[in-house]
Amino acid sequence: MSFVGGIGHLMEGSGITELLETVYAPNAVTHMTSGKAIARAVRAHFLIDTALTSIILSHIYGIPLPDEIENETGTNDINPANYINTDSTDINADDLSDELHEADAMLDELLKGDISVEKACDDVLIDQIKSRIDNFRKSHKSYRTSQLWFQYMDMIDILRRFIKAEKTSGHNLYVKSSRVYLQQMENLKTTHPEVLAFLQSGHHVIRRSDTFWAGLSSDLVIEQVLMRSLKTTGGMTRGRGMSEGQRAQWILSMPDCAEMNNALQEFTGVNYGTSDQHKEGGESRRSRDCQDLKTFYRFLLAEVLL
Repeated sequence: MSFVGGIGHLMEGSGITELLETVYAPNAVTHMTSGKAIARAVRAHFLIDTALTSIILSHIYGIPLPDEIENETGTNDINPANYINTDSTDINADDLSDELHEADAMLDELLKGDISVEKACDDVLIDQIKSRIDNFRKSHKSYRTSQLWFQYMDMIDILRRFIKAEKTSGHNLYVKSSRVYLQQMENLKTTHPEVLAFLQSGHHVIRRSDTFWAGLSSDLVIEQVLMRSLKTTGGMTRGRGMSEGQRAQWILSMPDCAEMNNALQEFTGVNYGTSDQHKEGGESRRSRDCQDLKTFYRFLLAEVLL
């Protein structure tokens, strides 16, 4: 059973199936909770986690959810700091307003590219928000329903970290997952410090493009590129043979084949390129995510978190 399937198994009977069916078809939900429809399941779990976090922050800061403000004002262009309800929180309203204004300003800077994600994550404001969320969770530990969904959020956090470690690289301990090279990797600091720096900067994965989350493990690249070309028609196992001379010729010709491929692309005007933005970051997907997010937290508030 995959980790995504494990999440679906552990949350069985919690209402998550009915929650997913508000957005997805019942047959699709069956495959999502079993871990077979990975892409759909990951998107749904991330949206549910966002909905739960929105509900928690709504209680912490005493602000209504965006859907409630939209119903009241007729617009979704809002500033949460203007809707603080001091009766629903024990925190000083001025402190809340300052934090929300700072968070809103930081988000604008992130979207404009004025600050990096690393700098934003290291900001004291993020630590303050995390601390408030931790305190909220501690105060609701005695409630079994809350404890169940807190556990779910922890599992989604593990899933998010795993995807990041697998896809974005930059994980310093990634190379230690292989027992064969463990001892050599531990001695890299003294034997080959330049190689250690190279690996720690994220170059232990292979990239065809420089887009975010585009790194692939070396074993996967070997399987998809080298082994596929080796075993297809015209490859070594289908026509050329596997003698020493043929292997050497095949390996030494690979750089020339790459240059020939580039020349043909330039001649025909058909080039391999990458988009500046992933398809899931497009306007249509973001609009759909927003709608599904509202559907999730409406159901959570009405049917699950009673």
